[in-house]
Amino acid sequence: MIRRSNGVVAERQLIADDARVLKYTVSRALERADLDVVLLTGGTGVSTTDVTIESVRPFFEKEIEGFGEVFARSASRRLGQLPALSRATAGRCEG
Repeated sequence: MIRRSNGVVAERQLIADDARVLKYTVSRALERADLDVVLLTGGTGVSTTDVTIESVRPFFEKEIEGFGEVFARSASRRLGQLPALSRATAGRCEG
């Protein structure tokens, strides 16, 4: 989707559901001057191994309240009610 919108994917990584690794990876990405957006997918459910939200939320200067609800509503058109179990969020961070 990013490429279809004429965006550039500077890097793509597969990261384990490990809070320490997630925090380190996000902090390194935020230090990069060539990135405008850091996008993470996965690890936003309710399982004990889903630690993405807890790992990235401390980096937010401003959390975008309501993003999760908008995401779930939009995604449910394609995926049914499953997105309602996501704890999707978004926020503004300073690098």
